[in-house]
Amino acid sequence: MSVCTFNDCTNHAIPGSVKCSFHKNRRQCKSKDCNNQVYARNLCVRHGGKKQCHYDGCDSYARGGNYCIQHGGIVVKRFCSVEGCAKQAHAKQLCVRHGGGRLCRTTGCQHHAREGGLCHKHNQNSNPHALTTTVKAEVRTPTTDAVTPFTASTHVDLDQLTPLPLLTDVDFVVPDLASNMYSKWLQLTQDVLWTLHPDLMGISYAGLLPAAMTTASPPMPPPYVPKLPPTYD
Repeated sequence: MSVCTFNDCTNHAIPGSVKCSFHKNRRQCKSKDCNNQVYARNLCVRHGGKKQCHYDGCDSYARGGNYCIQHGGIVVKRFCSVEGCAKQAHAKQLCVRHGGGRLCRTTGCQHHAREGGLCHKHNQNSNPHALTTTVKAEVRTPTTDAVTPFTASTHVDLDQLTPLPLLTDVDFVVPDLASNMYSKWLQLTQDVLWTLHPDLMGISYAGLLPAAMTTASPPMPPPYVPKLPPTYD
């Protein structure tokens, strides 16, 4: 079977005609060897079916009179005929919301047509090569390197925590009051770390001490006494 004579149409021509069933009532451009559809005055757009701008040297098409938009043409927009609606009309002098848009040609679908007479959903289903975006939820598995946030819902059994003995062989000298406060702070820090990370229960206090506290303090230099200038009698 022969193919329809119009450009870019791959439908089969109906018997006894050079046009398909879709283009059987469409006229063909009268220009020689042109297979475009007539737009106006028996001509397609390429061969003068659209009126060109009357401005000298302008090849654009006239819009709203004898001139294009750039040279003074005025396009009067049609608005929806429903009272109180200021949206632009599409079909039947109605906007899309009030029934001016075309519905999807799929049976039972109430969505508006977007491309090829189909809505977005049915257009993707009809095209197997359409690109679809799939959103996958990431499931993060806890690791020992990640820091687990502490929330109020975290259940910790304090009876199962075994306290570590305090470190007594650290070589540094501090006052008794500061030593007691530091030991309490160290014990509290240890309990918090064990509560959040039970896998750190094998760590000793030496790993929690700052480097400056594990070495003996250097001797203090003698105070600086400035020399007075000599006096002359």
